Formats: sequence, structure tokens, C-alpha cells
Amino acid sequence: MEAMAVGREMGDPTLIAHGLGFLSMTLQSMGETAEAEKYLQESLGLMLKIGYRWGVGNALDGLGVLAQKSNPHEARKLFAAGGDIYREIGDLRSLTRALCHQGYNSLALDDIPEAQKSFTEALRLAHQCDYTPYALEALAGFASLYTKQGNKEQALELLLVVLNHPAILSSTKDRATHLRVELEAKLTPQQVEAVQARAGENNFETVVKELLK
Repeated sequence: MEAMAVGREMGDPTLIAHGLGFLSMTLQSMGETAEAEKYLQESLGLMLKIGYRWGVGNALDGLGVLAQKSNPHEARKLFAAGGDIYREIGDLRSLTRALCHQGYNSLALDDIPEAQKSFTEALRLAHQCDYTPYALEALAGFASLYTKQGNKEQALELLLVVLNHPAILSSTKDRATHLRVELEAKLTPQQVEAVQARAGENNFETVVKELLK
């Protein structure tokens, strides 16, 4: 909001567009999806007008997040378009984030091969640019993928490694914790104990190397 106000005062479209994006995120966190989309579309228009490619990518990715529950097919297009821009400008960290979004969206569409492809590339890029929080997000994505495939113990083991890492994002932690509770309810106490033992012998670096073989 402050950036947008300053931008309007200075006549700076970049600041205005960023302010609109932040306002959209705030509204989204409050559940005001329609208003959030309205401001993000306005931000996208400004970013396109001034040719700010990184801002366009962010707006497209944000619109994808807003669309994925109601229209995952449209969200797929938005995530892909945002990802293409990040590739073009060489922003590997933002591309990693977009790929994680694409992975979860593909799971919603029951497209397992595409989800695995997105999470694998996200993990590879996160490892390459030392972006640990999103490497953990990609690992949590793999756990969701394993769950969808019926590999509950493998999913839980991976989640325990993710949840034990200090660099985990709060959003990743919330998702991973929810899935952990769901999985543990479907396993016997003996199975859970065995998974915990295996996870205790594993670590983040080993898991990443194994998945990137």
C-alpha cells in the first residue's frame, strides 16, 4: 500500500504496479479472491505497459495461484507463461517457485508425469542456486506426489526430513504438517515408528542427491 501511494505521488508506474501486487497478496490472505485478482490484473497491465518482464512474470504466477482452485487448466497456462519469462531473464529462484506451483497444479489435474517433471526441475534448480527453502518445497511436492500414488510410507519419510529442516518456509511447514497428520492416521503405529527410524537415519542432502540421480 505504501509503495503504491508513493508511486502514485511520484508518478512511478513500477512502484504503483508493485503496490497493487502487494495489495493483491494481502487481499488473498484475507480470502478476498475476486478483489485480489482485480488488483493483480491491474498490476499486470502496468507491468506490460512499461515492459518490466520480471514484474510480468510475478503477476502471471500470482494469477495462476488465484486460478488454480477454480480453473487448474487456466492456472497451468499462467504458471507456464510466468515460468517462460523467468527462464528468459535468467531468474532461477523465481523459476523454481513457479515450477513448484506448476507441480502442485499438475497434481490437481491428476497429471503425475508432469508433476514429477516440475518438482524434479524445481529441486535441481533450487540445488543449483542454493535456494534451500524451495528445495524443501519441491521435496514436499514429491511427498504429495507419492501420496497420490499410494506410497504413504515413502511420502511420510520424506515429509519428516522436510519438517526437520530449519530453512523450511511457514507455508511449506503448514502443508507438510497437514499431510503428515493425514498419512499417520492411515498407517499403523508400527509403520509410523519404522518410518521415523528411517527418516532419522536420513538427511536433506542425501535425499536431494537420491532424487536427482
